[in-house]
Amino acid sequence: MRTECFADRLCYVVLMVLLISLTGCAGQRTASKGPYTFWPGSDLPRIQFLTEVNSNFDVIEQQRGFQLISFEAPEKIEFEPIIKPTGVTVHKGKLYVCDAGRTAVFVIDFVNKTFEKFTGAIGRGSFNKPLNLAFSDDDYMYVADVNRQEVLVFDPLGGFVRSFGRDELFKPTDVAVYEDKVYVTDAKDHHVKIYDRLTYKLIDQIGRGSDMSPERLYIPLHMAMDDKGELYVTNTGTGRIIKMDRDGHLLMAFGGMGNVVSLFGRPRGIHVDDQGLIYVVDASHQNIQIFNQEGRLLMFFGGSNEMRLPASVAVSTENLEFFQQYAAPNFELERVVYVSNHFGDKRLAVYGLGQRRGVDYEAEYRLIREEREAEIAREKAEAEQAQEDGAAAGQ
Repeated sequence: MRTECFADRLCYVVLMVLLISLTGCAGQRTASKGPYTFWPGSDLPRIQFLTEVNSNFDVIEQQRGFQLISFEAPEKIEFEPIIKPTGVTVHKGKLYVCDAGRTAVFVIDFVNKTFEKFTGAIGRGSFNKPLNLAFSDDDYMYVADVNRQEVLVFDPLGGFVRSFGRDELFKPTDVAVYEDKVYVTDAKDHHVKIYDRLTYKLIDQIGRGSDMSPERLYIPLHMAMDDKGELYVTNTGTGRIIKMDRDGHLLMAFGGMGNVVSLFGRPRGIHVDDQGLIYVVDASHQNIQIFNQEGRLLMFFGGSNEMRLPASVAVSTENLEFFQQYAAPNFELERVVYVSNHFGDKRLAVYGLGQRRGVDYEAEYRLIREEREAEIAREKAEAEQAQEDGAAAGQ
């Protein structure tokens, strides 16, 4: 009898262990164990691919089988794929993704493992084709909807407030907010419209320039605003990046159409991080180029095997601790870079900008520069010597 009781208890324990092993996370992306992808290379890496999100199942926690205590089937979770992501924006630890293919905005909280469709877009606040969005300092959300030909405004709780811009019959493709003004790129009339945040009346239009000016705006699709209120616009029609102050005065321009680095095929999304680095998406080259404040190229990453028609980029220092689990063991993250792709198996790709621990990057870069300068000097000396030898032989 005692043997039977022991056997029953043993079977019960085994059953509980099996149930526990069948219960837990499924579908959620786990930390990467390698191999790792770095740019510009593994010797002095600055960018690492971390993970990708193609649907809610890549973010949320799901329960497998029956729940351990209740033995009830878990609640069925509806599949929410990302179809055609356009703009991406980070706000207070959450990632907001405009999906033109789903006519929706998704809100992703990686730390708390939630993936939700923005619920305020109902009735008069319904989306038709949301391309990009931005937040004000007081947490109002502004969404540029190109098919509605309007910018939609939502309060901090997600309630629809109003829309504006339809009277202008324009093509709003991106939006930025600074203090008491709202800036909207108009790809139809080739300029940036400025609206008053209180009255939502059009108060100015900037960037038009002359028809012959290389710094004029022509098909401006995306823009970014830094913490000083300066605008950076991707001029898709000319391949130039235009930097203006908030009143439209030209501060800098760089780039142009071309198939080499520092030039662009189809510049799209743009972001300026807290250190002033400028990240520019190129849908044609299928990469992202990073520039300093002088417009000098620092590096690029991506490529046709990594990105498929990339559209937008957002850079943040939030959630670094969470994403560190995806990084290589000796790679310390400094920023998280989110990139949306219209096609491929990385509709939302997450990268980390950082450095390898224990490596003096400045010293390594200085050594590389010195070696390169010495090589150039040696090649120059050899060319001059060959020229002198040729001249002597001809005498």
